[in-house]
Amino acid sequence: MRPFATFVWIRLLLWAGTALALLWAPLAKERAPSERAWGPWSDLFFGTFAHWDARWFLEIARNGYDETSAAFFPLYPLVLHVLGSTIVTGTLVSLVAGGIAAVAVARIAPQLAGDAVLLLALFPTAYVFSAVYSDGHFHALTERK
Repeated sequence: MRPFATFVWIRLLLWAGTALALLWAPLAKERAPSERAWGPWSDLFFGTFAHWDARWFLEIARNGYDETSAAFFPLYPLVLHVLGSTIVTGTLVSLVAGGIAAVAVARIAPQLAGDAVLLLALFPTAYVFSAVYSDGHFHALTERK
């Protein structure tokens, strides 16, 4: 359970830091995502990474596939559809899936578990584990020892 907690705390701290940095961004209001959480503060926090493909995943979870969304695998949108197709649900599902992936990485290399989890959580593209993306699910489901 320690790799899970380490990964989630690191991602939450980086996520909060990103949200705080956006408070000072001059164009933050103009670039606000179309998805909303509960209010302005929660929109700032959950909307931090609600860009690019997040819109597609939420659209598939709500309305199903069409000819323009066929490139996305169905498991993550299905989970979002079952749990609730909101930005909050998608973000939390991705974070939990990333934590499960961290546990799997720690089991692969038990001697280097702490370093492996830190590298996984701090890697520059690890923002996908706390955004509405399917990467956390993919990583959690493909790790085998």
